[in-house]
Amino acid sequence: MLELSTITIITGGLLLLIRAPLLLAPSKARRAVNGFPRNRTAAFILTAVDMVWVAYLVSETALVDKPFFPKWALFILAPTAFLLITVFVDELLAVRAMGGLLLLVAAPILQSARLNPSQWRLVMALLAYTWVVSGIVLVYSPYMFRLMARYWTSSNARCRAAGLIGVIVSLLLLYLGIVVY
Repeated sequence: MLELSTITIITGGLLLLIRAPLLLAPSKARRAVNGFPRNRTAAFILTAVDMVWVAYLVSETALVDKPFFPKWALFILAPTAFLLITVFVDELLAVRAMGGLLLLVAAPILQSARLNPSQWRLVMALLAYTWVVSGIVLVYSPYMFRLMARYWTSSNARCRAAGLIGVIVSLLLLYLGIVVY
């Protein structure tokens, strides 16, 4: 398990990479954000990451290697699930897969935050629980992403404001990861 400082630095760096274009190049970022829900490449990549992560988690449970569920079955079930999802749930799949990834990412953050003695660990716990709620909403209602994206990308000024908020949060996370934790 990674330490909270490492997870926080990785999270802050990734958020900075995602949010900086909104601040620096709002017109291109607006097109990218509005095109994301139907982006097939992003959908396949995010779904594959989700499926590999879920297969790993299932392989670590106590159910695996029992007579009714051998471990080798995961090598058949995971690619089959990936294929079925990409064929039959392709409507706004990129957003749904991103929601699934937000749900998966919260667990290691919360495990590391639980072990850290600093009160500032609650910042990461709050972020993780926010991602859980967001992930649930995105999985069951991906149209909410389109509504929020339409609001935040309706003008260059709003796009820059969203980028600025994201960059500030990213820098705060980087500071916490490097100095506090």
